[in-house]
Parts: sequence; C-alpha cells; structure tokens
Amino acid sequence: ARVEMVKKIETLVPVNIRFKRMSWKRALLSLELGKADGLIASYKEERKSVGRYPLRNGLPDRTRRLDQSSYYLYVLKTSKITWSPDTKTLAGVRRPIGAPTGYSVISLLDHLRVQVDEYGNAADNLDKLAAGRLDGAALLEFDTDRILFREKIKYAGVKKLEPALNLKPYYLMISHQFYAKYPLLSETIWDACSTIR
Repeated sequence: ARVEMVKKIETLVPVNIRFKRMSWKRALLSLELGKADGLIASYKEERKSVGRYPLRNGLPDRTRRLDQSSYYLYVLKTSKITWSPDTKTLAGVRRPIGAPTGYSVISLLDHLRVQVDEYGNAADNLDKLAAGRLDGAALLEFDTDRILFREKIKYAGVKKLEPALNLKPYYLMISHQFYAKYPLLSETIWDACSTIR
C-alpha cells in the first residue's frame, strides 16, 4: 500500500518515481550516500544524519506522514503474558521476544527490559513463536495479520495481544543531497503525501 501511495505522488508533483527493492541496511546507506532520493521509514533521531524528514518546529510533521502502522505483540493462545500501555509493563515474559532485524520496535523492547531475539522477518518470527522458541513476537500489524489470514492452520495457535505496543507514523525520507538541490520540490512532495493519505 505504501508503494502505491508513493507512486501517486507523480499525479500531484512533476516527478518520475522508480522503485528499487533492497535490504534495510543497504537502503539506509543508499539514502545516506545520495544513491537513492527517498526511503519510507519511521522516525528515529539517529536517522536524521541519513536523510531528511518533513519537519515542523524541528520535529517530525505528522500531518505530512505517509501513513501509520501499529506494532503488536503476537503470542501463543496459551500465553499468560499481559501488556499494560499505561504503566509500560510487559509481564509474564520468560523467554525472548522476537522482532525482525533492524525494526524500530527493538528499542521499545529494550526499554521494557525484555530479552530480544532480533531475527529475519515477520514470517520467520511467527515460525519461531509457533515452535515455542519465543514467548512472543513484536511485529507490524498489517504484514502479520495478512500472514495469519493466509496461513490459518499453520498459525492456529497464535493470537494478537491487545492493545498495540506502539503506533508508528511512517514518512517518506528524502536524501540530504536531493533536498539540497530541490528544497521546494521536496517540501511539495511531503505536502503531496498528506493529500494522498
């Protein structure tokens, strides 16, 4: 869905958008080096050295986000784990919590003082959870719910723990090089993200 949203920018702004799939680390490096002009990413303070976010008063401008995703903890239906967002307490965890490599939810899990097993993608983590090697997996709702729907039998013992661990806005980051060359166009692109959303 995000790819389609970015592609629609062409209907509002005079740009030609081409996509290239690559690993997360390679994508960040490509943006930093100016080999890629844009990247869809959540906000992390340390990423500001890699590229630019749409800002207002020095903070990410949520009105110009591309969209928003939710991280949930997926557990086995027999699990006794509880999540309290008010007190930021994840209780009943005995084994590691899985999370895809490089995902921003890892910093939240570290803050909650649980052991994190950083590995692979959503499906990899669901496999480890279903096999009983994890107490839970912190995953993006959109991707994970789609997998659970497609693989109902395989993941019959897995459930989504309510409420969400975290709501994450996602932005179209723009390389520092592109922004330096086209500042007005960059701002117009971010305005288009708001319109399209």
